[in-house]
Amino acid sequence: MLSRGESTRSRILLAAAEGFGTHGYHRTSVADISREAGVTGGALYFHFDSKEQLAAAVLELEDDIWPALAMAVRVRERSGLRGLVEFSYEAACRMAHDPVARAGFRLRVEGEPDGEGTHGAELRWLSLVTEFLALAQRQREIRADLLPVDIAHVFVEALTGMRLLSLAVEGADLDRRLRRLWDALLRMVLAEGSTFSFRPPREVPAACPPGRPEDDRAHPARPLGRTTARKHEP
Repeated sequence: MLSRGESTRSRILLAAAEGFGTHGYHRTSVADISREAGVTGGALYFHFDSKEQLAAAVLELEDDIWPALAMAVRVRERSGLRGLVEFSYEAACRMAHDPVARAGFRLRVEGEPDGEGTHGAELRWLSLVTEFLALAQRQREIRADLLPVDIAHVFVEALTGMRLLSLAVEGADLDRRLRRLWDALLRMVLAEGSTFSFRPPREVPAACPPGRPEDDRAHPARPLGRTTARKHEP
């Protein structure tokens, strides 16, 4: 059970994440955050010296989400390629529904509070995705002539573009876009003779907040069919 002080700090952080993720850093004031958290300005400043410190704390929380999520997927899924599919869908769910994930990305896009931008986060994502792909290559799921880090660059850059679109377009269809990304990617990277068959996860585990990136009633999960690996010229 959280102490009273810890509970107050958590409420403040959640309110800050909601504000930064929805309105951006500059359009969210300390007064907005304290009002949303249901605390006085004095209580907020007891825990955080400034709005910059609040934003930095939100970024730290967001940084912790993705390694923990990747580890949880690797524990339950032995296939590297299947694991990356699971990770991508659960990450999309986080991006759509977790205020900390949304706020962290928006703060980086806006260059706040430290001006790092998205570069550091992109490198950390590249490391996580490369691990899944390296495992898939050792398991002969993907082509041996490809570098996992090169595939990871394509994947992460595409996913970053989807996240940017989700900031600009309310209700961006992350689920459908992920299907298209996987359909195109698998046609390029599957090892010859691979029988890997893409299927979106039917359920998102408890690691993801309630809800899905898309309503299954509107976009029922449908297999893309077995993706046959093609022969590639050396």
